[in-house]
Amino acid sequence: MNEFAAKIQNRVAEMSSSEPLQSAADQVLAASREMQSAATDLANSSAEALKGHASEFIDAAKDVASHAADRLQEKVAEQKGQGADYVNNLANTMRRAPLRLIASSTLPVPSMLISRLTG
Repeated sequence: MNEFAAKIQNRVAEMSSSEPLQSAADQVLAASREMQSAATDLANSSAEALKGHASEFIDAAKDVASHAADRLQEKVAEQKGQGADYVNNLANTMRRAPLRLIASSTLPVPSMLISRLTG
């Protein structure tokens, strides 16, 4: 049983059948005011608790988003490095191709032309 219900039961027990009707009405009015005050206090404390939880949730969401952005930037940097390595390897292969043609001497004229063009 909650505190408010206990107060009402105590007030009803205190009332005697000989008390005038106005006194009973005053007590009921006072009890209803107390109930309204208790409900207001409960609503205010619930609202504050919800604000606190919402703030914690927002902070957690910001933290998750920040970590996701960091991971994305790391992946982009990694992909850039891999792309640069690929282009570098391709350029090295293209540089070595004329040298291999020249060394093979099976195609002397094209190899001389390639050597002059790249050289």
